[in-house]
Amino acid sequence: MKNNRKYAYRLCAALACVLSLAAGSGALAEAAKLSYYTPSYGYDTYIGIEILEKVMGEVPEITVIPTCSAEEQYYATLKTLLATGKGPDLFFVQAEYAGFNGINELAEAGYLADLSDLETVKGLQKEMPGSLLQHEGKIYSVSVGEQLFGVRYHKKMFEECRLDVPKNWDEFLDCCQTLQEAGHTPFLLFTHTALYQIAANQLYRDNPDYGNQLLSGAVKFTDEGTWDKVLEQYFEVYEKGYVQETPVTMSMVEMMDQFSAGNCAMMQVTLRSETVPEEDEEEYGYFVIPGNTEGTSPYYMMGQVGGMAMYAKTEYPEESSKVLDRFIGEMGFGKTENLTKFYPELEQALNEVRVVHPCNYDWKNEVETIVQKKINEYLMKGKLSIDDITAAMQEEFDRRS
Repeated sequence: MKNNRKYAYRLCAALACVLSLAAGSGALAEAAKLSYYTPSYGYDTYIGIEILEKVMGEVPEITVIPTCSAEEQYYATLKTLLATGKGPDLFFVQAEYAGFNGINELAEAGYLADLSDLETVKGLQKEMPGSLLQHEGKIYSVSVGEQLFGVRYHKKMFEECRLDVPKNWDEFLDCCQTLQEAGHTPFLLFTHTALYQIAANQLYRDNPDYGNQLLSGAVKFTDEGTWDKVLEQYFEVYEKGYVQETPVTMSMVEMMDQFSAGNCAMMQVTLRSETVPEEDEEEYGYFVIPGNTEGTSPYYMMGQVGGMAMYAKTEYPEESSKVLDRFIGEMGFGKTENLTKFYPELEQALNEVRVVHPCNYDWKNEVETIVQKKINEYLMKGKLSIDDITAAMQEEFDRRS
């Protein structure tokens, strides 16, 4: 399975090198050729690859040329393409304000075509309205499933150290310490998505409406005892030496290889309900980062993945609509039950309403990019303080596009 994924990833990377998205949809020589731009996520290559391949076999008169790049590069390139009026015919978007490709801001900027009239979309409005990615009454994409942030760990290492899955933050830190003392590297990488899980427990637990209050201006990133506390908790893992100093040149695929080889005990993962992993269940286990305090139950952060959208200025709206209609029709709409297979306690968390949507869904502009950049600066032992990070987040959030 992994060899196939590696091959697909190389193929996807090769396509990214040989294709010139900057030429825009209108510069393609044949009207039946469409461009599709999407982020790549390690061995997963890109979301929906199998579906798109099947659709291309069903509509031989249309060729869809996919191009993918690492997530950070994807945001920057897509932003440039759209700003210069040369957007790809089709591209991957996310829910609400998540990332630069969140549908809310893209729709407001006029970059997205309304898909409300597609036959498959009309059917979903009655059958699965929760799968629709919409803004101000218009539908711009359909989510391929749900995603859940968490941790994958080596069961053998935990068993050797007589460790149980941590249920709160102190237990999580103790777990890291025990693994380190046994000669294991706890983490190769501790990404910003850990912030989301800490925030779920520190901010959204007692204030479920926090996201809406942030958007309305009632609360701010700079409020004392909120994001400063979340960041302090996040950096604690680095300060205690539980994260290996990963070379900046190491790719996500390389880090996944390192984890598979047993060079670290745990690795952050984002499981999606439409493409659950196929690794040997006896080898790996899963849990969510427990950002909660002792005596409380951890909150989960889960939300819609995202889906394919159409560029409002594509020169091939008919062909693009045909591909999208079939793409949506072939989607399996991953179910939450697929995730409970790996996270048995998720069902109970859902029943007890201990699940909130990813906090970046509420982040306008490029707050997500800013927080990642500032975290890196902080970890490089510069003069940046935690208050500087929250101030930069708020400044970007307030920036007028």
